[in-house]
Amino acid sequence: MYLADHSKNAGLKHRTGLGQFGWAWSEEENAKCRQFHPDYAALAEALPHRTRQAIKRRCSDLKLCSPQARPWTAQEQSKLRRLYKTVSVAELREAFPDRSLSSLHNRGAELSLRRYRPPYTSTGDRLLDGLREECSRRKLTMRDVDCLAKSGSYFTDRGWQGKGNSYYNYRWIVRAIYALGGTLKVEWSEQ
Repeated sequence: MYLADHSKNAGLKHRTGLGQFGWAWSEEENAKCRQFHPDYAALAEALPHRTRQAIKRRCSDLKLCSPQARPWTAQEQSKLRRLYKTVSVAELREAFPDRSLSSLHNRGAELSLRRYRPPYTSTGDRLLDGLREECSRRKLTMRDVDCLAKSGSYFTDRGWQGKGNSYYNYRWIVRAIYALGGTLKVEWSEQ
């Protein structure tokens, strides 16, 4: 859109009552939005010429939909630092009943906190288990291993636990081992 379009249509709202996307909102309509806000059915009855989507958008523009986020106190932050790494998600929610889980995770990320990750479970394959132990030691995720081994999403999606086609793709496992600087050693038993 060019600047000339804006200047050409600058007086459109005043001449016709139309805004960029339809009829301009009047102060009476804004007052009705403030009066009936959480009840969209009542708003739809009070404003029959407006769609429900338009009403929701206007309430959002008037800052009626989402309350302002309550700032974190120093006491809450220290409590979050103390609990974030060690307790379960359920216990974290109990400790902060007035905060959403996404709020807790976002604040934890802002404070550079990391949750405890349990070690990888055993798969029964010595090569894969060794690779996963090394990844755990180096704090690498399976997505990181997929990037290093260029294996698509084999490690991220646990390709060895496939639906009906469970098998270990040793090509990617060996490639990941080499990418991490590991080597393979073959030992033959003497008979």
